[in-house]
Amino acid sequence: MIDDVQSNDTIPRLCYFHQRPRQQLSAPSIQLHSDNHQENNTIWREFPTPLGFLGVSVNELVEDGVDVLSLSIGPASVPSGPSAFLNVLELELLFATKAGVLVVQAAGNGGPSSSSILSFSPWITSVAASITDRRYNNSIRLGDGQSLIGTGLAPPTIGVFFQVAAAADVCQRNITAGLVESCQDADPFIRSLVRGKLIICTYTFDFESEAATTATVADTISKIGAAGFILTMDPDIGSEQIKGATVTLQVQGVILNNMESSSALWEYYNSNTMRSKSGIAIGFRATARILDGREATYTGSAPVVASYSSRGPDVNNALLETADVLKPTIMAPGSSIWAAWSPNSEGDQYIKGRLK
Repeated sequence: MIDDVQSNDTIPRLCYFHQRPRQQLSAPSIQLHSDNHQENNTIWREFPTPLGFLGVSVNELVEDGVDVLSLSIGPASVPSGPSAFLNVLELELLFATKAGVLVVQAAGNGGPSSSSILSFSPWITSVAASITDRRYNNSIRLGDGQSLIGTGLAPPTIGVFFQVAAAADVCQRNITAGLVESCQDADPFIRSLVRGKLIICTYTFDFESEAATTATVADTISKIGAAGFILTMDPDIGSEQIKGATVTLQVQGVILNNMESSSALWEYYNSNTMRSKSGIAIGFRATARILDGREATYTGSAPVVASYSSRGPDVNNALLETADVLKPTIMAPGSSIWAAWSPNSEGDQYIKGRLK
């Protein structure tokens, strides 16, 4: 067990040596278990886990004497048969409840569609995700005085303005532009051109399919010795729901998650970049500096249901007949919430906890 999680004491939170408010995590002496350990996550990703296997796991946990069972997994769709309540997992969770275990399950990520909930039974506490009034905004200040708003849990560039260069302008010429723009590979970059510059990368369709990630962008920037990165939106995507926008960053970076800011940056960059007759960039006059994206602001607005959170009404079977059960049961903050990963987890390597 993780001692700090079982404690009623407050513990400090650190992210890149940036102090966060102390947090109280749970009631004293409670026995907690979550399904989010590495082994189950690996099985779930590689081979969709049969409900029967999960049922066996639940039974073993009850025998271990846990008080709370927190499930962030469930069926991929409504189970077949006369009732969604009668599948193996739901029945095992009923037995767990009758044994005195509080069973909490995520409602699912199928929102905003109605009847998309994947936690069906009345004996399970189904939790919808909400967005709170806490925001982590970041911004970049350009050399011409413009300030562009974005996101990015990243430290600031210190004091001075740095030259700005587009990824495609500081890479080898024989590389496909689309592969370079997402900044997923350090090899094509020309080190003498990128060193000490802020590199403009592009949020392409590869990010939507998770073939590219913001964490890999940060890793690439660190390897090539650049001063930081600016991730702009591809006009063909136009979405403001950026995947990976809340990942903690060890390098300076900002995500311009709207087309207005992205377009303004490109206009400034293109007007301040000298090119040869063949179009090759030969002079970089655009400059910028990234501000601190790790400080929270609070709007004072009430929590609202996250767009991705699954909705009711609850369903009785695969025909989506409405069940006489109110679901989700409760709603709790579920977006941009601070939490530490296990040291053995494949999650964010920069916010892993420590076992005692």
